[in-house]
Amino acid sequence: VVNSRRESHLNFLRDEYFPYHFREIQKTCSRRLKEALEPLLLEFDPSSPQKAAVDVQWDGIPYDLLVRRNTSDVAVLIQVFHERQYAPALKTLQESPGAPFIDCGANIGLASRFFLDSLPDRKGVLIEPCPRNLAICHRNLAPYATSVEILSGAVSHTDGLAFDLTDPGLLEWGLQCVIRDGAAARKGSARTYTIGTLIRLLDKTPVGLVKIDIEGGEKDLFARGDSSWLSLVRNIAIEIHGDACASAVQEGLNGYSYGIESIGEITMFSDVRAS
Repeated sequence: VVNSRRESHLNFLRDEYFPYHFREIQKTCSRRLKEALEPLLLEFDPSSPQKAAVDVQWDGIPYDLLVRRNTSDVAVLIQVFHERQYAPALKTLQESPGAPFIDCGANIGLASRFFLDSLPDRKGVLIEPCPRNLAICHRNLAPYATSVEILSGAVSHTDGLAFDLTDPGLLEWGLQCVIRDGAAARKGSARTYTIGTLIRLLDKTPVGLVKIDIEGGEKDLFARGDSSWLSLVRNIAIEIHGDACASAVQEGLNGYSYGIESIGEITMFSDVRAS
């Protein structure tokens, strides 16, 4: 099942998603960006051992973006900077002067880069469980190193637990955390954090935005966790993975009013307030 799911996913990226977006991007992009993207999108082959990180200078942003060839980094790049799926989230931050943000499931840091390239004075906390993704994330956020704290760990309903990473066959952006309930993380190892703990690290409320992309972990986060953090947050941008997760999120937001809109894979809950 995993192999079949992986093959279907890869075929879609290689045969449909990347060729379509390359055709769209080259209509308006600079020659430099076209030349950088062409091999990344049109020669995409996740079976290749060539995973070298390459710099991409996206038109209109101040610093290069680092992505690994033949990995899901390329799809994240397109989602964030071409499809601009986090544009509504950025707008809410722009309308919340000085408010910090939290990036749960930061991957290689491109969503946070999207925010910070427009709002370089903002403070943020990022958390990512995969060490390989985390290494690229640190490099992508280097221009804003004094503004952000980047943690190795996973967001969950309980602090301080150990977890395992599993691969359901969806490349680097689809790694899932299996939380070891009742098993405390060893000292110095990656552990789980609640959103309440991440908010305390910022030492400033309300938080302008919490971005959540944790590959199904949102179900336990909303269904089993302490929801008091919601009163300290104004906006939530979340990628919801399936009906069970959608139900848990909706149930967790009972008692709060909010606006809602979707763009691509992102659902935006804006102006979240206790009703």
